Amino acid sequence: MKSIFHNYKCSGLEKLLLLISFLLLAWAIISQVKGTGWNVWFETNSLDHIGSFMGGLFAVLSIYYLIKNLAEQRQITAIQSFESNYLEIVKFCRAQVEQACVPNPDSSKKDEQQIKARDIFNLFFSQIEAAVEDIKIYMQDKQFSELFVTRQEYEHQLQIWDDKLQDRTFSSIAYMITYMGVRKLNNNLLKNKYLSQYNPTYIDELLKCFKKRLAQYAPNKLKNPTGDRLHQIDIQNCNDKEYYGFQDEIGNYFRLLYQAVSYVDNQQILAYQEKYNYVKILRGQMSNMEEVVLFYNSLCDLGLAWEYEESEKDLITKYNLIKNIPADLTKISFERFYPNVYYEYLKEKPAGRKEYKN
Repeated sequence: MKSIFHNYKCSGLEKLLLLISFLLLAWAIISQVKGTGWNVWFETNSLDHIGSFMGGLFAVLSIYYLIKNLAEQRQITAIQSFESNYLEIVKFCRAQVEQACVPNPDSSKKDEQQIKARDIFNLFFSQIEAAVEDIKIYMQDKQFSELFVTRQEYEHQLQIWDDKLQDRTFSSIAYMITYMGVRKLNNNLLKNKYLSQYNPTYIDELLKCFKKRLAQYAPNKLKNPTGDRLHQIDIQNCNDKEYYGFQDEIGNYFRLLYQAVSYVDNQQILAYQEKYNYVKILRGQMSNMEEVVLFYNSLCDLGLAWEYEESEKDLITKYNLIKNIPADLTKISFERFYPNVYYEYLKEKPAGRKEYKN
C-alpha cells in the first residue's frame, strides 16, 4: 500500500525559518564584532551572549519541529487506520464474490452445475444484454414517451438525460429485471418500487414475457407449449425462471464496492494520485465482466450515486473504474455515458481527465 513517506523536502515555511535563523545568527556575530571595534578576538562573555541568544532561537525552532513531528505522527496513524479499514472492506467485497452461487438456468437439474464466483457476472452480463435487446424489440411499435408513467415524468427524465434517455431507460429496466429476477416474490417489488416511474401496463407486459422463460430445470410439464389458461398461470407462478435474479447472492457486493471507493474518495489526508492508487488496487481485482455489470448498475436508480446523482462525485470517471471493458462489447455504449474514462484501448487520454489531476 502507498504510504505518506516520501523523500523529505523542505517546505517553503521551513526554508524561510532557516533563512531567518542564519540571518539572525549573522546579525548577532556582526554586532558583537562591531562592538569590539571590528576585532575578531573578543571576550568569552560575548560568546556566551551569542550562545544564549541562538539557544533561545533554536528552542523556538525545536518547538516548531516538535509540533510538526506530532502532526506527522498523527497523519501516519490516520493513514494506517485508513489502510486497515480499507483492506477490510476490500476483503469483504471480494468474499461476497467468491461465496456467491446461483443456479445455472441451462442445467436440467437445479442442484447441479451451479454458477459460482466470478462466473456469475458472465451470466449477469449476458442476461442484461439479452433483456436490453428484448425491450428494444418490444418498444419498436410504441411511442417511447408512453413508456413513462406520466408525460411530466418523461419530460423530467428528458431534462436530466437529454439524448441519452432512451439508452439509459432500456438499460435501467433491463438491469432491474435481471438483478431482481422475475420470481413471484419479486414481482410486486419490481412494479411498485424499482420500476414505478414507468407505464404499469407496459411493465406488466414486459414482465409476463420474461416470466414465460423457464430454466431448464423447471418441470417438463410446464416447458411444453400449450394455450391452456391454467397452464400459462402455472408458468407465470413457477419460480424456476431463466431470470432467477442475483440480488440475494451479490446484492451486498455493489454496496461494499461503493463504500470502498467512496471511503477512499472522502480521505482528505490523501492527494488525488494517492487515492487513485488505492482504488487501483481494488479495480485490479475486478474482472472485465464485473466492470461491465458495474457500468449497467451505475445507470439504474440503485447505482446513480456512482456518477449521476446530484452530489456529482464522478467516482467511475475519476478512478477509471470501467477502463478495462473491451471496445464495442455492450449494446449500450459505455463511452457515451463515460467519455472521460481512460479506456485501455485508447491511445491518448481524454482531455477531460486533466481536471481530476488539477
